[in-house]
Amino acid sequence: MYTLKLKKSYSRSFKKLDKTLQFKTELFLRDIRISPRDKGSCLHGGLKSYWKYRIGNHRIIVSIDDKEQEIHAIDIGDRREIYKRYE
Repeated sequence: MYTLKLKKSYSRSFKKLDKTLQFKTELFLRDIRISPRDKGSCLHGGLKSYWKYRIGNHRIIVSIDDKEQEIHAIDIGDRREIYKRYE
């Protein structure tokens, strides 16, 4: 099972979400710790080392470290805005 690590950028964005979405996100992140690549998809271009997960209109950006068995939650945000932060 993978360990989940939350980056500061993720924590800041997470606090801005409504409580219902926060709850759904927490449940989802617990679920992906077993096999993180089953539900997500790999990003392309400059973000090709990251993975994304879809929760409604929001996306969670993570990096997966198989050697250390860690998932690093990088950021979460609306699908129209999240990728602009990393261009």
